[in-house]
Amino acid sequence: MAIVSLAEWGLFSLMRMPAQHPPLPDVHRPIRVTLVRKPSFPAQLPPNRKSLPTPPRKMMPHHQKTLPPKPVFHKDSPPKTASSPAAKSLLASSNAKSTGLGWENDAPSNDASGKDFMPPSLLTHVDTSRLYTEKMKDSREEGDVVIDAWIDPEGQLIRYTIVIPSVYDDLNQVAIRLLKTLSFRSARFKGKPVSGQFQLNFRFRLQST
Repeated sequence: MAIVSLAEWGLFSLMRMPAQHPPLPDVHRPIRVTLVRKPSFPAQLPPNRKSLPTPPRKMMPHHQKTLPPKPVFHKDSPPKTASSPAAKSLLASSNAKSTGLGWENDAPSNDASGKDFMPPSLLTHVDTSRLYTEKMKDSREEGDVVIDAWIDPEGQLIRYTIVIPSVYDDLNQVAIRLLKTLSFRSARFKGKPVSGQFQLNFRFRLQST
């Protein structure tokens, strides 16, 4: 009987006394870390150049340089076959439509060929009454046309070159047409006909009455 009571008391004590548990370890709460971006300051800009005063430029004294004149070189003229003095021509026209042509030959020059050479000469008498057109008269066209002509031993015109043209093309065309109608006597060397050069100066002038 005593043993049964002791057993009941033991069970009762076990029921009333709380069970003892081992102590729990200290649990640390996690620490929250928030990343905060460092404030960025604007980079220091260079000073505005427009706002800065511009220092005045120093004016250097201006010295004008005088350059020496450039030398002018003249090309050597091509050799001529049988040179002759220039034959002068004068073509004149008046308001009364009267025209005339005068030819004046210079005396032979004493060149390297000496007295044995005779230059070409002009044989044609030209009627120039229709050369100066009304258009040329109304426009008051005047000027000179210089032409070099080469004459063969038969006295024929073989070629020509306008050395000095006129500013008026009408005068140039009239001079060329007139040149093609002329007749020449060939140059002579020791009595024999040879080729020669002949220069014509067509001078166009309007003469008032």
